[in-house]
Amino acid sequence: MLRGGRCAAFLFAFHTCMPDYDALALEFTTTVKAILKQYYPLLMEQAYGDASAVLGADVAFDLANPYVQTVLDDLMTAAYLNDLGANLMAAGRQIISDGLAAGQSVDAIAAALQERGVAVSATKAEQIAHTETARAYSLGSKAAWRASGVVDRMQWITTDHACPICEPLHGKVVALDAEFAPGIAHPPESHVACRCALIPVLKD
Repeated sequence: MLRGGRCAAFLFAFHTCMPDYDALALEFTTTVKAILKQYYPLLMEQAYGDASAVLGADVAFDLANPYVQTVLDDLMTAAYLNDLGANLMAAGRQIISDGLAAGQSVDAIAAALQERGVAVSATKAEQIAHTETARAYSLGSKAAWRASGVVDRMQWITTDHACPICEPLHGKVVALDAEFAPGIAHPPESHVACRCALIPVLKD
C-alpha cells in the first residue's frame, strides 16, 4: 500500500502523467456527435432508398420532413451517446482507484487503462460506428415504412449464432411503434454492436 509522502509523490506524478477523464469524456462525446451529425442523414437516405426498392413504392427522402427531423433529433440526443463519455470516465476512475489501492505504478495503471479499452481504441471506434450505423438505419427504415403507407408492422431477424438477448426476438412481429421487448424497439437497442435487422411486414 502507498503511505504518507510516497503516496503524495505518486499522486502528483499520476496527475501530471495521466489524462483528465472529465475533459477526455466531454471531448470524446462532443467529437463523436459532431461526426455522426453529418453521417446520420446519409444513413437515413440509404434506408429510404432500400425501402423503396423492397416495397416497390416511391418513398422519397426529404430532409425537411418534420418526422425525419424528429428522428434525427432523437438520434443526436440518445442516452447512448451521452453515456459514452460517462462510461469512459467511470471506467477510467475505477481502474485508477483499484490501481492506487493495489499500490501499482503509473505505468501499470496506464497499461490497465489501455488493456481494458478505456482509451479510445480502434476497437471502441469500430463498435461505436457499427452501433450508430445500425441505429440510424433502423430508425430510417421505420420512418420510410411508415411513409410508404403499405407497412404497419416489422419483424426482428437475427444472424447466425445470435446472443442470448436477441435470440428470443428472432421472428417476432410487432407494430412499427411498438417494442420487441422492454426497452428494445429496434437494433441495436438490445446491446452495443448488435448485428440483427428488421424487415417490413405489409398490411393485411
